[in-house]
Amino acid sequence: MTRMLDPRVKVAVLLFVNLLMYSSIAYRTEALCVLAIIFGLLYQKQYRDAAISLTGYTVIAALTFLMVIIGGKVSTAMGAFLLLFRKMFPVFMATKLLIRSPSGQLICALQKWHCPKVLIVSITVILRFFPTIAEEFGSIKSAMLVRGIPLNVKNSILHPAATTEFILVPLISRLSIVSDELSAAALTRGIEAPQKRTSYYELKPGVPDGIIFFFLLALLLSAFLPKLGVIF
Repeated sequence: MTRMLDPRVKVAVLLFVNLLMYSSIAYRTEALCVLAIIFGLLYQKQYRDAAISLTGYTVIAALTFLMVIIGGKVSTAMGAFLLLFRKMFPVFMATKLLIRSPSGQLICALQKWHCPKVLIVSITVILRFFPTIAEEFGSIKSAMLVRGIPLNVKNSILHPAATTEFILVPLISRLSIVSDELSAAALTRGIEAPQKRTSYYELKPGVPDGIIFFFLLALLLSAFLPKLGVIF
């Protein structure tokens, strides 16, 4: 079985990263959050995701500092936009880490938290919905290529309306069907059954879970306790 972090730890990671990114924190803390998530991706053997995430964040951070060095109104405006995107990037990474969880593990974790079944169904369907969007977009892109309409920058600029129509119409149509299929699949598996559900998975937080959780918790405390007048 593929190594996976405990979904409960992933939810905590997403919460901690959100709190840290949307507060006034030093760049060092931001970079440490990214490294913690990279560690989680590497533990789950998602080497490609880890490489893409680390490269993307590094490029955005470098461009942000470059805009500051250049100066000027245009560079300042671009720097502000890049800074906002840089702050959101670790949140996207933490979300991706959670989305990669198998549905069964996520349902098991939510049941252990005694979450309402309506909430469990909603969260499960939503989190499985995002990977489906990427798959459907790839299918649409391949279909357009077969019909001699490659999806590229040139066509997007020269024919924006047609490109949007070719993508959005089939995508919205397919996603409406997929959402119904995901909901039906969850209901077929008895997600709303009144009896207590058992699970194939046995969730036991391991050492990597503890390392990531307490590391981010320490960052969170070091960021917020000084603001409350608490000094270590």
